[in-house]
Amino acid sequence: MFTGFKGMAQADEGKKLFQGNCASCHRATDEKLVGPGLKGVRGRWGNDEAKLVKWIQGSQAFLKTGDAYANKLYNDYNKSIMPNQAVSAADVKAILDYVDAFVPPVNVKKQDVVVEGPKKETNWTYIWLGLGILFLVLIGILAPVRRNLQTSAQAKEGKVVGEDLTFGQEVSAWIYSHKKVVMVLGFVVFIMSFLAGWYWLKGIGVNEGYAPEQPIKFSHKLHAGENKIACQYCHSGVEKSRHANIPSANVCMNCHKYIQSGPTYGKEEIGKIYAALDYNTETGTYGPNPKPIKWVR
Repeated sequence: MFTGFKGMAQADEGKKLFQGNCASCHRATDEKLVGPGLKGVRGRWGNDEAKLVKWIQGSQAFLKTGDAYANKLYNDYNKSIMPNQAVSAADVKAILDYVDAFVPPVNVKKQDVVVEGPKKETNWTYIWLGLGILFLVLIGILAPVRRNLQTSAQAKEGKVVGEDLTFGQEVSAWIYSHKKVVMVLGFVVFIMSFLAGWYWLKGIGVNEGYAPEQPIKFSHKLHAGENKIACQYCHSGVEKSRHANIPSANVCMNCHKYIQSGPTYGKEEIGKIYAALDYNTETGTYGPNPKPIKWVR
């Protein structure tokens, strides 16, 4: 029981030491950050832990010994100096044990969640306009019926049957005899038509809830929310322009030169930025064939 507790304590200590001294420049995997990934570092140094301790404690002094691998690292990383670390040999061993035992979390793609937008309210403007048109249609249908019934009633009573009127004449006669009703109905139809046109024009170019599939999956919740990156950092013109400008991929690279794997999609989506810029993560250089990222409006 005591042995298990001791093992857990050593693992926790190695993790704390790694996070406090190494994590800003190195990953516990074989991925590059500012410096090389530390997975398998013991083997790369020929399992000579004493050398590795000296390199970590004072890289500049160790370079002067002429060690071939140390100088190769120094040249491969553009002669960047690794700061001296105030760690003991026991600390280095704890860090290396942690790195050897480290298992990266599995990147599970989150399923796309369909978020329902706000329910649309009933548009009474169109309903009243439709009712007004229906009313006029009914007048057109019922006017001849009324005329036929009137003619039949006159014939049955032996009265002189009025002259036949055309549909237009019937409508004109009805309008003339119902001027107030027609005026009110016309005013209502005009207002409804005006409002319907107004709301239709008002909605042109408004894309509320529109979320097209983009060439690179990007999460504002992760970048601006969890990581608290200011909106203005990427959208530099947002306070002066009518629209938030789309950042160039070079802005992305300010962070993603070093952050090469994300919490949701791993290397897949960030790799698309590298492909667009023709960026080689191994050498840290840009190629001659960059391509624009075709964002969807």
